[in-house]
Amino acid sequence: MNTEAEKSNLTVPKVTSAEICPSPEPTKKDAKELGKPVPDQLALRAARAVNWLQIIGWASGIIFLWAGSAFFLSEALSERPNPGAVPPSISDLATIFFGASSLALIAFSLILAIAALIQWQSLKAEVARVVDSARTNLERADRAAEESRERLASLEGKMQSRFNMIENELRGRVDAVMGVAIGTLHVNPTAAKQKDGIEHHIAEVLVYCNRSYKLLKDLGGNGKYMALNNLLYFSSFVDLTAKRDELLTQARQLRDVAEQFEDRPHIAPYFLTFCRVVLIYSSVIHEIEEALAIAKDLSAKRPTQFLGLEATYLMTSLSAKLDRLSGSAR
Repeated sequence: MNTEAEKSNLTVPKVTSAEICPSPEPTKKDAKELGKPVPDQLALRAARAVNWLQIIGWASGIIFLWAGSAFFLSEALSERPNPGAVPPSISDLATIFFGASSLALIAFSLILAIAALIQWQSLKAEVARVVDSARTNLERADRAAEESRERLASLEGKMQSRFNMIENELRGRVDAVMGVAIGTLHVNPTAAKQKDGIEHHIAEVLVYCNRSYKLLKDLGGNGKYMALNNLLYFSSFVDLTAKRDELLTQARQLRDVAEQFEDRPHIAPYFLTFCRVVLIYSSVIHEIEEALAIAKDLSAKRPTQFLGLEATYLMTSLSAKLDRLSGSAR
């Protein structure tokens, strides 16, 4: 029994850095936010210059007021007093000058307060802009982190699924090898009657083959056909008449697969398994004739010496069964 099977189309997933740490795709909201014009640095400097001009203007007004007061006092002192009038004393002039200075200082303090208020409003607006920008960037970072977590979770799920498939593939093929190894040691495919006492060995083989087929039948690739071939082949060496219809249906399915891949060099055992199941369980004349034609073709081609001997045995047995059924029909 040739145990070579078609390679399954399973490949180990290649993980790229872009899948592990993917760059978040911008959303519509992000596009709108990115499309907003960024405040121009020149405009900010112009606004600050305007504020300083206001401060300078107010300070100039105070200086002008103080200079005007001083000029008024100097003019008042330079005038000749009227006859009989009492000229102001030094203390009176000092009091007037002190009052003017106090008013100028108060006005200057008010100017500084106004300037501080203006600068505070400007600084407040700048801080608000920076806070809004930081909040926007933080929201983008949160969205990017969330998308990255989702993609990583999705990637982890895909990788786990792929690893499960690979594990089932390996376990199924190991069970298939174990079943074929045990079965090949105890069966004689060119003998009409097997040795006594091999039933328990075949039962063990069928356990491995059934488990292999269950693991591989739902996976992609052609490994399931290899497992089905092993299961049907060794089932033909024991009496499973109760499963006759199921075995014939699976044998026909295996024949269709073999015809689909007829050009492959390792497909001959699939045809031989079909012929053997038909020999054991089928009583339909045209199906036996079809199996006989396949066995004759393989016997003539002899893909290997061992398969050629088995094909010759099946050809002889199918021919005898066909003669027996045809004789009974007549």
